[in-house]
Amino acid sequence: MRSIVNAVKTQRTSTPQIGVRDQFAGVFYWHWEWLRFEIRVPRRYFGSRLVRCDLEPDDGVGWFLGLNPPPDRDGYRRFHVVIDGTPIEKGHYGHRGMLTYRIVVHDWLSVAEI
Repeated sequence: MRSIVNAVKTQRTSTPQIGVRDQFAGVFYWHWEWLRFEIRVPRRYFGSRLVRCDLEPDDGVGWFLGLNPPPDRDGYRRFHVVIDGTPIEKGHYGHRGMLTYRIVVHDWLSVAEI
């Protein structure tokens, strides 16, 4: 059975490098328990892998904080997002340590609900 998480394809973007400002395109999942931004980055030899990131708005307030909660607790709201940001840390963050990078968002270039 295919879950909704696997049903949304993300386009490839560059691998985040700490302290290097870049544009990242991916899918932002707004969930009552677990907010995350998923990007697809190239692997070393072939293909790509999924990387989950924590977004931190530069001004301290993100557009996603004003969103209404999903109608049911299991519901997701998904957005295709393109940001201009700088990765500031790599580690284990967020829900159960499943987020790999923390990215400071300088500008929201595109936000569209899927």
